Amino acid sequence: MNENKHPFEWIVIGAMNGQTCSVCGKTMNDFLPQLCSFETYGLFKFGHPEFEAVIQMKPETLTKLLNLLGIAVAAGARFKEGETIHFEGVDDEVHLKEFRCDGQKYLRLIFSDSDGRYPEDAGCKYPFNMQLKNIDELSTKNECNCSRVFIGKTLYQKNKNDDESK
Repeated sequence: MNENKHPFEWIVIGAMNGQTCSVCGKTMNDFLPQLCSFETYGLFKFGHPEFEAVIQMKPETLTKLLNLLGIAVAAGARFKEGETIHFEGVDDEVHLKEFRCDGQKYLRLIFSDSDGRYPEDAGCKYPFNMQLKNIDELSTKNECNCSRVFIGKTLYQKNKNDDESK
């Protein structure tokens, strides 16, 4: 079976410090503290940019937020730079900012700091003030040569047959 084929419409790929790469077995320490890279892959099939988040949270939380956006896109929603989204359980609104990496267009989820400030606001706290930087600027080194491959043993995915009301 071709390992690139899967029964899902999209996947969420994540990499964060302290996790073990499922490909090479090295411990990831590639990002500046409290930063990471979680992104969707497959929303381009719907004619939509992928989503990305760089603020480190629980993998399950980031995966849930990205999958909620994926579900909306699969249902016909279209998002663009400058839009504001409110997620249940997230204190402040999330802004969308367009980025490009390796020719791919992403909409990055931009979160506010504990004072409600966004990266463009004076006094925005670390790590939230780093969210407008390109992904390469958030990385310290590349100990893992597998580059942006999921770091855990299980790839967080949204099965198109799952109950979307969960």
